[in-house]
Amino acid sequence: MVASLSSIIINTKNAIKIILEQSMYLKTSSNQSSDTSQAVATAMYQISQGTTEQTQETEKTSNQMTILANKINSLVSKANEVENITVSAKSLGIMPPLVKTIF
Repeated sequence: MVASLSSIIINTKNAIKIILEQSMYLKTSSNQSSDTSQAVATAMYQISQGTTEQTQETEKTSNQMTILANKINSLVSKANEVENITVSAKSLGIMPPLVKTIF
């Protein structure tokens, strides 16, 4: 009976030792999982911030392109006015000699 009780105690100690080791492995794995989750969350936040900044810069670029397009349209309109005035002046014969050689 004493030998049987002693065997149970030894088996229990061995089981406790194994459980303790496995608990340490589980704790380590949990910590690594937590660290990985935190890294993923940080990366997602940084990606979100980058996307927001890119969107804002794209909007600024679009606005600048619109302003440039308006200025180009205005320039084309003024160039057409100059051409019309030049054609009218040429047809009236009042163009200076230098301008006549260009057109």
